Amino acid sequence: MVWKFFSNYIQYKLNATTNIQCKVMNISTFIRKDSLIKLNSIFAVCLAIVFFFFFQFTKHNPVIATIMPFGNDPYDAVGSLGVIIAGLLAVLSVIRSFHMRSDRQKILVTRTQFTVAAAIFVTLTADGVAMGRHVPMWLGQYGTVQLLLLMVSMLILALLMSFSIHFNS
Repeated sequence: MVWKFFSNYIQYKLNATTNIQCKVMNISTFIRKDSLIKLNSIFAVCLAIVFFFFFQFTKHNPVIATIMPFGNDPYDAVGSLGVIIAGLLAVLSVIRSFHMRSDRQKILVTRTQFTVAAAIFVTLTADGVAMGRHVPMWLGQYGTVQLLLLMVSMLILALLMSFSIHFNS
């Protein structure tokens, strides 16, 4: 029983002198790809929820709402559509990930998961364009550091999601 448990994580090879060589394997080789895809789908839902709270916080926080240049159209429309698309696609990826039957469906699930991160990238790019066009509105104001930290943290989370999808699929 113990031998079977350890043999899942350690690959044993016999060489010509019958000595046992142990090679520790990468843990991701023993986790099924289906499980990783499901885990990424749950991560996509969590990221979409965090993105929704980021969007709402930046719009309704009195300090940030006065200095953010992307609170008005057309940048606000990009943010609203990004939140809606990210949320719907995250839910779709969870539904698809628990009903996969073929390799084609696995590809569709990973594309859906990546599109959640892409929606966040597009929204943050539009926000960055707004900040670049209206620098005096936010630079040097109270709350600038908080706004930049929020944007950078969303960017890092979206990048982590993208890398997780790329390396686990």
